[in-house]
Amino acid sequence: MSAGARAERVAWVESPLQLINAIEYGEFSGGDLVIEPRSGILQLPETIAAVNALLPVGVRITEPIGSISVGGFRSAAEKVVGDVFSGQFRALVARYGMRGITIVDDGSATVHFATELLRGRLVRMAQSENIVMRALGSLVARRLLVSAANGGVTLFTAYADDPSVLSLAALGVRVENNEYSWLRSLETSTLMAMGAAPRHSTVILGSALVTDAQVGENDYLEWVRGIALTGSVSYLPHRRESDALRMSVSAIDGVTVEPGVLPVELVLGASHSLARVVTLPTSAVATLRAILEPSVDIEVTPVPDSWWLAAADPSIRRAFDQMAGPILPVFPAAPDREDDPNVT
Repeated sequence: MSAGARAERVAWVESPLQLINAIEYGEFSGGDLVIEPRSGILQLPETIAAVNALLPVGVRITEPIGSISVGGFRSAAEKVVGDVFSGQFRALVARYGMRGITIVDDGSATVHFATELLRGRLVRMAQSENIVMRALGSLVARRLLVSAANGGVTLFTAYADDPSVLSLAALGVRVENNEYSWLRSLETSTLMAMGAAPRHSTVILGSALVTDAQVGENDYLEWVRGIALTGSVSYLPHRRESDALRMSVSAIDGVTVEPGVLPVELVLGASHSLARVVTLPTSAVATLRAILEPSVDIEVTPVPDSWWLAAADPSIRRAFDQMAGPILPVFPAAPDREDDPNVT
């Protein structure tokens, strides 16, 4: 694309997972896609650096920018976005309208989005939004509904079988299943070169629940300690996890805290010796079942009632209970990697 030319398809992403899903959509849809990442987002620069040389044909990532309105997103014929609850996205749609929108996963927020749109509104989960944001959310929901009725809304998701997502078809939303074909195609040796593979065959996925003051730290640390009693484990901290919590986890015998600078999807895809993943409820499970070998055990520990603090947000509790209960998407087996010399 020449300098100054208008990109026909532009994605605006505000998290590492949104970036990965935008890349997946670029490959799935088979056309040029420019991805504009928001600046100042944790893990996003490191993720961009890791995947830049591995992008599908026709997909490219620009330098991070501070505002959705200064890049090519606003004028693109097809707009791809990961967070429809984003204040920047809501304000842009309220001012300029919307035509040709594709929404890619932002974790479990996708299911919440489907539920909200079915109600004709958009209110971010577990946040007390002010009257301005609520008004913007209602306006964007109305415009999404009109656009969907005219065939202008696509949802590209790993949650295509979720009842709420399936119900969006009645509104005219086109739902496409994200099977993580791009991630699953990456060679183990290529991912290993990122230097982020865990050092043990059992991995614990960290959670931000302690940092977000939703559950008690002592209960959380006891959970980690109990898993480590079965043998040495690697701990992948959540990107928003506090340094203080990481230090407390690292003091537990048998636990190795990994750097945590890349999304778990990339990190665990890099481990050819992975045998077991233990986690609290998380939307990452849906993605991991797509990219990990079927032999890897993924154990989801429901959050016990006794862990929740008195001030915990009820909507967060409901979301974690929901993620712990339903059967998550099942994907085809990962590609055959027998020709990779690093696979044992």
